[in-house]
Amino acid sequence: MTLPIPFTQTNVLKAFIVPYMDCQLRIPLVHLVYVIPVNPESYNEGLDVNLDKRLASGAQHGPIKYSSTNPQNLKLDFYLDGTNTIDGYFNPGNLPVLAQVEKLKLAMYDINGDIHRPNFLKIFWGSLVFCAVLKTIDINYTLFNPLGIPIRAKVAISLVQHEDRELSLLNSVLSSPDVTHIRDLKAGQRLDQMSNDIYNESNLVLQVAKANNLTSFRNVKAGTEITFPPIDKQNT
Repeated sequence: MTLPIPFTQTNVLKAFIVPYMDCQLRIPLVHLVYVIPVNPESYNEGLDVNLDKRLASGAQHGPIKYSSTNPQNLKLDFYLDGTNTIDGYFNPGNLPVLAQVEKLKLAMYDINGDIHRPNFLKIFWGSLVFCAVLKTIDINYTLFNPLGIPIRAKVAISLVQHEDRELSLLNSVLSSPDVTHIRDLKAGQRLDQMSNDIYNESNLVLQVAKANNLTSFRNVKAGTEITFPPIDKQNT
């Protein structure tokens, strides 16, 4: 299915949000695609790890241990406008600000009755592609007409990285050193580097060479199919 994008105004590619109704992000809700009318003034990537800071009894200092990595966060800030004074502002139908807000909420925030939750999302802007679920939307109305109706609002969206559980499990299996991997050696690659990528230990390259009946792990021809078997590191 082809999405009605990209949208270009005054030669500037617009950021846009594609809602999906499935957690694998395979079924886009094309009618709800939301084009951010004027590109975000900024976006912020949040990276966070959990650390185990517990110390042994009686200790004052000690090593900080890694516990886990949290999903990445993304924050977008942009304006919604109803003054018709912003060049390149994308607003089909010339919707007022409150209607623009409702359109945004329908794509990101409102419950989708078919899946009983808000939609899954994918954000595109230039080199940014981010699969996510919504965490918060903060809307600050900053300008009003004489009747007190908002004609400008600043929107701050906070999103949390999303990956389908089955895909996440598959990726963890594909990268696990406890299963057999088969790789083609590419030009410029070294067997010890590949061993380090899979086992996190380059010194296991000798066992990999032995498993592949190689007399040396050096100068292996590009295109050679290499098998990386499960290796019990405790017995090496």
